[in-house]
Amino acid sequence: MCHPVTTEPGERVAFTWTQVGWPGGIHTVVTVSFTPLGDGTRVTLSHDGFAALDADADRYRDGYVGGWPTVLDWFAGHANRSPRPDKDKEPTP
Repeated sequence: MCHPVTTEPGERVAFTWTQVGWPGGIHTVVTVSFTPLGDGTRVTLSHDGFAALDADADRYRDGYVGGWPTVLDWFAGHANRSPRPDKDKEPTP
């Protein structure tokens, strides 16, 4: 579950992040920034606050280091597609 921390339309969004198995009340903060770059946009993601997970911090952080690029690639692929005629339908995983 996540909750918004900061929203600056067209520039940045930040939200809390937690996952099943983390100690109660522990969350990290994900920040996604958007910077114009030529004909496109540079998207920068930072995920901070793992120190709150104490001994498990490195293990969780390392898992996200590998996972976030996959998520960003998925978003980029969808952002670069032409609109679908059935755009009002729910997306298929």
